[in-house]
Amino acid sequence: MPVAGDLALAIGVASVGHISGAHLNPAVTLGLAVNRRFPWAYAPGYLIAQFTGAIAAPAATWGLYGDQARSIARLGAAIPAAGVSVGRVAAAEAVVTFVLVLVVVSVATDTRSRLASPPWPSARPSRSRS
Repeated sequence: MPVAGDLALAIGVASVGHISGAHLNPAVTLGLAVNRRFPWAYAPGYLIAQFTGAIAAPAATWGLYGDQARSIARLGAAIPAAGVSVGRVAAAEAVVTFVLVLVVVSVATDTRSRLASPPWPSARPSRSRS
């Protein structure tokens, strides 16, 4: 993914992380569920929505820009440079995904922060009226 894509992802996490838990990637949803910061019962719905969005975005790009979106921009798919092995790409993706999940789990859903708020009502702390 180019630097612009990484920056867009970072802005997305920073801007909506406190509202939605920053579920911008299936790895985030699974990471939060594994760390018990997101209910497993909600995970399938989130994963379906994320994969639907991953299919809808290039379809919308193709619809808006026609065949050039597919032939020139490859529908926004990240294509490794010539000579870069599949193993190197997989390792880079694993590291970047780990960092993304680490940041979201550590920051966006940290219960010690006043700004962090889980997106599901049952996990929100109750506020007593005194």
